[in-house]
This record gives sequence, C-alpha cells and structure tokens, in this order.
Amino acid sequence: MKTLFNIGLFFTIFLQVLNAQTNAEAQQSVKGSVMARSRQNLLTQLPTSVAYLTPEFEEVQVIYRDGSTFHGRMNVCLVDLSVRMINDRGDTLFVAHSDDVARVLSDNSVYVQIKGRFYKQLMVYGNLSIAQEKRFEFKEPEISAGYGSAPKTSTAVQMSTREYNHSRAYDYETEIPYSLDYKYVLIKDQKIYPAKTSNFTKLFPDKKKAIKQFIADHNLDLGRKEDLLSLFYFCTQAE
Repeated sequence: MKTLFNIGLFFTIFLQVLNAQTNAEAQQSVKGSVMARSRQNLLTQLPTSVAYLTPEFEEVQVIYRDGSTFHGRMNVCLVDLSVRMINDRGDTLFVAHSDDVARVLSDNSVYVQIKGRFYKQLMVYGNLSIAQEKRFEFKEPEISAGYGSAPKTSTAVQMSTREYNHSRAYDYETEIPYSLDYKYVLIKDQKIYPAKTSNFTKLFPDKKKAIKQFIADHNLDLGRKEDLLSLFYFCTQAE
C-alpha cells in the first residue's frame, strides 16, 4: 500500500510540474496575413516568430548524419526548411548541406530532422520520443485575369518545402494569409506517427487496455500538449 501511495504521489507531483511548465510556454496556432508589395521579398514581411523555428537566432550545435558538428548562431526557416546562420558581420547565410543535418542542439532543446522537417523532442524513452512540429503554411493569392480571376493552382500551398523560392517577389500588391500550427507526433526509428490513441497502442502494444483506461480515467484530451506528455510518461513506466 505504501508503494502504491508513493507512486501515486510521485505521478501527481509530475503532473503538477508538467502543467506549470506547459502553461509557462503555452503555444497556440496563429493565423495572420502579410501585404506583399511590388518586388518585395515575402519572407521579410513575416514575423520572425512565425517564419522561424525559434523566436530568435540562438547559439546552437548542429550535428550532421556523418557525426561532424558545426557551431554558430543559427535558426531554421520554416518557409523553406533551410538552416540559416548569422555571421560576425550580421549577415544571414544558408548553412551548407542542411539536408544532412541530423540534430540541432540549443541550451534547453533538441531538434531532430526527419524527411526534411524539424521536430522538437519533448520526451525521450529509448528509441521512442514524443515531439512537436511547428508547421507554417500560406495560401497563394488569386491572380487577376481580365474580367475575372484565374483559378489557383492549389488552394493551399505549403511554403515549408524545398521547391519554394524564398525570395519570390510579387509584381502587384496583395494580401496573403498564413497559418502557423503546432502538431504533435510520436517518433520511433526515424518514423513519424501522429500522436493519437491508435498510435500509442500500436507503439506500446502490451499496454493497449491500460492506455485506453488511463485516457478515460484522467479525461485526457490528446490535442493538448500536457495531456499527451502525461500519457507518454505513463506508457514508458514499468508495470
């Protein structure tokens, strides 16, 4: 009985600390728009907190897949998923071979790159982790075509792709809406799984019934970061 009490007390304290941390760093989806004027670089019109992985360029260590490392004041541009650095003269430059980057380490965070996207690891257990992706998207404007408007080639174009020309300039003035969302995933052996009940039970098959019971008992909302982390913590504990 004493052991069960101690486990329950520890879990309660864990949840309290977790809630305090996530409340302190609450992150919500953002929707906005920028005005693209003639010959302007669209990227320069976006807020840094939206266009980049972190609000500011930070001193980080970049670890490549071959084990080599690189230090500098860097950030990841969400518009084209390039790794960029600021040199001693204050110029913003592209980091070479960013496709070969495996991890980016800052003072308090670890980001892993999988299939061209960067994920912030929130908890790690062996070869399993739960992570957050900060995803930027925007919608292309309709182009005037005489008496009407030309149809869009795509209703929603993801800017966080290698094909996007980050320095694209428009020949007219137009308002372009964008969105920034936070998505949560489970990672195992470089494979990405959306953080939902079916994938928790898939990756922790021995705890299938316990996972469903835990979600019901604690009324978890797997759209909430703190609830996802408490479930991941529960899944990684020994029986």
